[in-house]
Amino acid sequence: MPSNIKKLYISNFLVGLVFWYGIEKLFMQSIGIDAVGIGVAAAVVLGFNLIFDIPSGILADRWSRKGMLFIAVIAMAICSFILGSSHSLAPYLVGYILYGIYVVSTSGTYQAIIYDSLYEHGLAEQYSKIMGRAYALFLVGAGVANIVSGFLFQSAFTAQWSRQSNRRRKATIESNHHHERPGDCRAVQR
Repeated sequence: MPSNIKKLYISNFLVGLVFWYGIEKLFMQSIGIDAVGIGVAAAVVLGFNLIFDIPSGILADRWSRKGMLFIAVIAMAICSFILGSSHSLAPYLVGYILYGIYVVSTSGTYQAIIYDSLYEHGLAEQYSKIMGRAYALFLVGAGVANIVSGFLFQSAFTAQWSRQSNRRRKATIESNHHHERPGDCRAVQR
């Protein structure tokens, strides 16, 4: 088996292993993006992908497939930073467009690289089987990430709630232990 195939299997698992996907909508709601804003963000990225998917494939074929994968990695890194630090819909949309660049830069590029590698080794007839396995590994990675992200989110939410609860409890205790000196509390004159 060509070494590119082993790398494909590993990279597809890791591409699926994104802990963000399972909690993204909860994060969006926590920064004030309502259901309409979530729909707008989805429409923006889907529209971007629809418009630029074929041109990105042409660019990969005529310019460089590895170059397109490099652009994809840079877009995903910047996208992750912007999405994770957003506090409203506008910057989130910018991050989503960068996510769209990642998607269109990788959509056909991986497949073309794998097919070329298999063809060089006389294994082109195994393309469908190998891509099926690669996609299965992506789904395994996504499943693991979604389950783990749920636990991580729940523990972070519980820890945050616990910290807030402790602050409230401490404030209540301190206010109950406050000793008033005579004359501190003056009656309101009518």
